[in-house]
Amino acid sequence: MHRAILGLFVGLGVMAGQAVAQPTADRADPPKTTEVAVVTDYGLGCRGSSGLSPHLWVKNLPYIGSQNFQYVVKPVCPCAPVRIFYSLARADLPVGNCSILIDPTRYVGDFGAMSDGTGVATLLQPIPYVKELVGAELFVQAAVLDYKGEFLHLGALSNGLYLQFGAL
Repeated sequence: MHRAILGLFVGLGVMAGQAVAQPTADRADPPKTTEVAVVTDYGLGCRGSSGLSPHLWVKNLPYIGSQNFQYVVKPVCPCAPVRIFYSLARADLPVGNCSILIDPTRYVGDFGAMSDGTGVATLLQPIPYVKELVGAELFVQAAVLDYKGEFLHLGALSNGLYLQFGAL
């Protein structure tokens, strides 16, 4: 069911996996609106030309219907292409000094932007108000085009993020 509904949002890069129900004392299957939004970072990125790994984080929690959910990636090269990749599963695939932290076999989409002149990329990602997204999980990692980066001398990779969508 999630795949069919979430398939509608491939253009937005919003995809997710199975719902996670939290049992309560009086109900075995609570309404999905009781789900909380969760963001947890994991793993390490690999360095770019600045000598630092880009750090991926979010400015707010992933609630359905949020029109101002934003990813931030820094430090990166000024005016560099930055891409956010989504997967339904976590991974730890070593590639030289780097690790791909999302499962490429469960890849579901990506979107991107350019960093600003100070080396910060802010990517706005509206989340549609689709009740079936509540409790869905997504794993995210950013890649930055950087010719001196440790990822195959083509770029740098960020840490990973685990997202669970919630409802207010």
